[in-house]
Amino acid sequence: VGRTNEWGLDPKIPRKNQPVLFKAFSGGTYARGHQIPSADRYADGANQQTFYGSNMTPQLHKFNSNIWANLEGVVRSKCRQFDTLYVVTGCTTKNSTQTCNDNDGKKIAVPSGYYKVLLGYKKNSSASSSSVAGGTGNYKGYYTATAFYFDHQNYSNTNQVINEHRMTVDDLETLT
Repeated sequence: VGRTNEWGLDPKIPRKNQPVLFKAFSGGTYARGHQIPSADRYADGANQQTFYGSNMTPQLHKFNSNIWANLEGVVRSKCRQFDTLYVVTGCTTKNSTQTCNDNDGKKIAVPSGYYKVLLGYKKNSSASSSSVAGGTGNYKGYYTATAFYFDHQNYSNTNQVINEHRMTVDDLETLT
């Protein structure tokens, strides 16, 4: 299933409690930034759900189409390295003072930062617990995790910049 661009309302959330974004945020400064990218959902129905206002945040256009899109591509390439890859995407409005309007004129907080957390599981690999969990012994299969955090600003679009924003999940929890 390809990208639909059928912007809509999440039927499980009252209109008054979600951004209404049939067209872009007012003012033109912000893109409708997907939290779950359309390119990550292949099934009919699941792809359309990525176009609900409940999956959108106001993202600076260059942030959305450059560094954030690059990170989404990195995540898609990582999924091929694992049997299962869990991805948590979110934003924070901590210390944010900016707002913009949705299509109904409701004020929407502009996030101050965005993050992704990856937890990968590989079932057919052996790893010692000292490299996985600080213990002893050998395990069939293992988990590994990493996180990324970006302040909501424009960045040069390189893999080096993405790697500079990689951190442990503990560090992300402390930051957010």
